[in-house]
Amino acid sequence: SMELRFVALSLSFASCLVVLQVLAINAGAAQPLMSFTLFFYTLQVSCHLMILLMMNINIQVLALYLQESPLSPNTAVLYHKHRTYIWFRRLFVVIILRPSVILWLRVSVFGAGGGEWVIASLSEGSLWCLYVGLFLTLRPAGPARRLVELVRWITSAPGGPNAPLPFAADADDEAPEPPSFLEPPSSPP
Repeated sequence: SMELRFVALSLSFASCLVVLQVLAINAGAAQPLMSFTLFFYTLQVSCHLMILLMMNINIQVLALYLQESPLSPNTAVLYHKHRTYIWFRRLFVVIILRPSVILWLRVSVFGAGGGEWVIASLSEGSLWCLYVGLFLTLRPAGPARRLVELVRWITSAPGGPNAPLPFAADADDEAPEPPSFLEPPSSPP
């Protein structure tokens, strides 16, 4: 697949850059003639762009499949995957922009005024917030259970999924019980 070829190409390019950097440092000169740092940053940016591109393609494929597919329990799981991809894309953009924002704060806002402790605390705090966000985004699917239950309830309506919803049925018809989360909350005594 395209992703595996890109990963193989990126790893081979990074390995070549590492070997060239080591050879440049070990050439005997006090200062190496060339630094490969810019090439590493270029490789890192291209990897980030490829990740965003593949993530957007997966989101679009899921959205297209969800628009075309009938209502089923499998669709409920795909809705959860779609939401997870969207939240992960947002977090990934924050991960990419975080070093730039911290550098901007260091240079423009705090300058040489001795605000290194503020920068360090903001850096660590934002890192912990990202960890929590990643944990909440990538945790196992639990909330999709309600959507699956709702889909099963709708598709079990008398007359099939294209019939009127069970709660709109006549009083004479037997409608299945609605899922527990659709019932209104009971008022306190």
